[in-house]
Amino acid sequence: MRHGLGLLLGCWLCAAAHATQPIDAFEVTGRDFAGTRLPLEVADGVIIISATSARVWSESGPLTRRAGAQPVQRLLLEGDVRLTLGYQQFRARRAVVWLQRLPRLETAGQPVYQVHAYLDQTFSAQDESLVSISAGRLPLEGVVRVADPVRIGADLILEGREESEFLRQAELDFAQRLRRQLGMPLYTTPEGEVIDERIAETPAELQRLLDSLQTAEHREPIFASSGTISFSYGELTVVSGEDENSVLISGGVTLLYEDLRKGRSIEMRAQRAVLFLDPGPVTGLLQTMSPDNIRGLYLEGEVLVTDGDYTLRGPRIFYDIANDRAVVLDAVLWAYDDERQIPLYVRADAIRQESADQFSAERATVAISSFAKPHLSIGARELTLTRRPQAQGEDRYFVRAHDMVLRGAGLPFFYLPMIQGDPERIPITRLGFDSATGSGFALRTGWDFESLFGVELPGGTDAELLIDGYFTRGPGLGLDVVFNEPNMTGRLQTYWLIEDRGEDRLHTGRKLGHDEDTRGMILFDQRWVLDERWTMWLEASYFSDETFVDGLFESFGNTRRPFMTGGYLQRREGNTALALDARGQLNDFSVNEFALQTPGYVTEHLPEASFHQQAIDLFADSSPGLLTLSSEYRAGNLRLNFTEPNADELGYTTSFLGQRAFGIEPNESIGDRLRAEGFTESSVLRFDTRHELAMAADVGPIRLNPFGVVRGTLYDDQFNEFSPEEDDQARLWGAAGLRASTTLTSTADGVESDLLDIHRLRHVVEPSVTIFHAGTTIDREDLPIYDYGVEGLLDGSMLRVGLDQTFQTKRGGPGRWQSVDVLTIDGELVFQSDTGEPLAIGRYYDPRPELSNPGEFGALRSVWRATDAVAFSGEVIQSFETSQPARMSVGVLVDHGSLNSTSLELRSINALDATFLDLVNTQQLGDKYELYSSISYDTDRGDFRRATLELARELPGVVVGFALFYDNIEGVASFGITFEPFGFREGSLRVQGIGGPRSSSGLGG
Repeated sequence: MRHGLGLLLGCWLCAAAHATQPIDAFEVTGRDFAGTRLPLEVADGVIIISATSARVWSESGPLTRRAGAQPVQRLLLEGDVRLTLGYQQFRARRAVVWLQRLPRLETAGQPVYQVHAYLDQTFSAQDESLVSISAGRLPLEGVVRVADPVRIGADLILEGREESEFLRQAELDFAQRLRRQLGMPLYTTPEGEVIDERIAETPAELQRLLDSLQTAEHREPIFASSGTISFSYGELTVVSGEDENSVLISGGVTLLYEDLRKGRSIEMRAQRAVLFLDPGPVTGLLQTMSPDNIRGLYLEGEVLVTDGDYTLRGPRIFYDIANDRAVVLDAVLWAYDDERQIPLYVRADAIRQESADQFSAERATVAISSFAKPHLSIGARELTLTRRPQAQGEDRYFVRAHDMVLRGAGLPFFYLPMIQGDPERIPITRLGFDSATGSGFALRTGWDFESLFGVELPGGTDAELLIDGYFTRGPGLGLDVVFNEPNMTGRLQTYWLIEDRGEDRLHTGRKLGHDEDTRGMILFDQRWVLDERWTMWLEASYFSDETFVDGLFESFGNTRRPFMTGGYLQRREGNTALALDARGQLNDFSVNEFALQTPGYVTEHLPEASFHQQAIDLFADSSPGLLTLSSEYRAGNLRLNFTEPNADELGYTTSFLGQRAFGIEPNESIGDRLRAEGFTESSVLRFDTRHELAMAADVGPIRLNPFGVVRGTLYDDQFNEFSPEEDDQARLWGAAGLRASTTLTSTADGVESDLLDIHRLRHVVEPSVTIFHAGTTIDREDLPIYDYGVEGLLDGSMLRVGLDQTFQTKRGGPGRWQSVDVLTIDGELVFQSDTGEPLAIGRYYDPRPELSNPGEFGALRSVWRATDAVAFSGEVIQSFETSQPARMSVGVLVDHGSLNSTSLELRSINALDATFLDLVNTQQLGDKYELYSSISYDTDRGDFRRATLELARELPGVVVGFALFYDNIEGVASFGITFEPFGFREGSLRVQGIGGPRSSSGLGG
């Protein structure tokens, strides 16, 4: 509140001070502080500015000189901009900075500066700050008393002002802020009047074009009666007539239209102008006029018109203000999408403005490049551009074009009779050509659904149509729809091969041919926030056959959660949650690799209700935190869905492959094996409840956490076929344990090493011990596992001894020091007794030890952050049963921001008898090229597993790429060329092809 009152008081004082001496509003240009002081309190701190390149100059306008103020230091920053103002840090892609010293406020010899900054693509620099900022374009202001000199650093520093559109936008924004601060919503000009006998007439060509204008679809006046127009000019001549007065202006003219009610302003600049006024006395009108007093306005010579959202350029422009319309000859219309950081250019012989929010043109060209010959453009016989407000508060442009021709480098390559929608998203979203082993040659295209069919989708909805042509398979069609509303997000993905005549190259390396089969998939998921407590998830999935995903969307099978159909409803309030789960599968097989390998089925909940309470404080009033109770209740109808296709239909065509993967022959199915083991697909009713009582007590420096757990599960089935000797339908499981931990710290202030970037050192040691024992009335081997968190509980005894160490230091430099975990070393030893057959890789899960992987092992994990750009990591899990490392990995990451990133990892898995060396590198080559490469080498086989190479070239409005991919395991090789225009969302549905499993430039799946 104090800062708000200070701001109001500062604005009032500034306005009062300037009221004593008239100020020409046109002198408030935004190039300097206009002789004013920002109405902010002085804060102590630092001012540190850095960027890849910086252009430095000084400004001292008439108001600054009149006030006797210091010149304003100006900076135009490009690339990795970092700004520390006070002690708040920001990062941006580019910025404009105004910096002025205020000697009158200095005390004890400490300089005081006022700073204004205009940042593009901004975010807070602190990773762990409680309050963060992220914005497209953000103005910042501050008045800072600095103990250290202002620091400005850049790889390249140039002197002198250089005009740019971004600089002009920044100065326009700053000028508007200063005018509001000074209480000057209007421009004023000196009074004066010169009479001349010359008569100005509206050019006939402009009048003819004006007469052709149609009524705007969205009627918002260009100049509303509630606004005002003020002037600044060189020489002025007034011609009076009986029917109309004309005012001729030469020597440069600037006009400002402002409508305070609607928050709109239009700035117009030209070499010459003619005003057409109502008859009568002209004296006194030319300071500030209402649009009702002006019939027409003609501007000529380097005309520029902008309202902050669009910019209109041309040699001549005429505003028929009486009829609220305008026309520009040889025109260029420029607009900018803040959300996507994409410019929009419309060039035409004539652009007509039909309202404040609508433009139309004939024989126009639309592009997202300012070049005279853009690399990618749209030509249209007729075009209408409309600006519409969005629910998010930002305006967006929509286009309707007839007889549209797409051009690449000026050459036409596609025709559409009409498009309608977002102009930044041209109809084609990607175009590529590739060749992959198995699929052969293919032409892949993506199309913006909204623009292609001339329909307007609901706000927050994006849709892409995939139209692919395979030389051997035939046509492929897909649709990818993304919903993104404030309370609802979701996605619909579908892709189909029409009469597939090709073959799938499966991950086993085997080939599977098809005889004109129609194949495809449908995927849908949606998250709907009903209110602050209730959330609902809906999902659906269907696949035509068991190898469709493996053959075309392999990454889905490797990374996606189980594909289900149904809904999940949840209510959360505090530390309680109520949920209803009703999900199953439409197919009799699973496409998820992990579900095929183990357990070979998916559990369907048809339905199941659950209630959870976490850490209820039983003595919150008297002894908070001493004793907590956590409870779970669940009841539902469960069913197992087996994978029914035979192993050879999944690509496991030999006895070796089938036995190694599933323990079956090629002509057998996983479902047959499960039924032989006693599993059933019959529905089972299950009730389960779990209760955990935990205590927290301190004994000196040691924190003790004794806990006890009891769990009861009831079934309506005895599972006689699965466990003939077990006839109990109820299981009681219980456990008790004790955790003990402490924290030891030491600090060495004198440790300094510039080489290791260490400045002070703090050592944190956290030893811990957990003792756990569990017992059950039914062994887990005697229960079919529907959920690992219910039936798969360990019993027996476990002992875990852990020692975590953290070495912390200070990095960053004076004024921006921050704590960094420079080295972490976490170790643990786990011993178990009577917990069952050990797994290949042991894991301990401390929150619930019963969910750990059984086995006796030791684990050591470490991360060393050598610098802000270089980090080393390593992990080893030593199995005590085999006396060999179960898993081991060591790697290094070198990150130089957006320019270069390299990672190298060596990992081995003993159970697979495999050791892999992976190298991944992303390199920015200049401003336009990006090179991505990856190699995976099998050291045991002495051969490469996979290799990927991608090169992307960024052109104005489009990214062109070339990719090579080779998979030695599956015997798959592919190459391709693709291009994608800017403006369409990332993460689109991609068919497996060029680029392999990773695509840095979006070059495929």
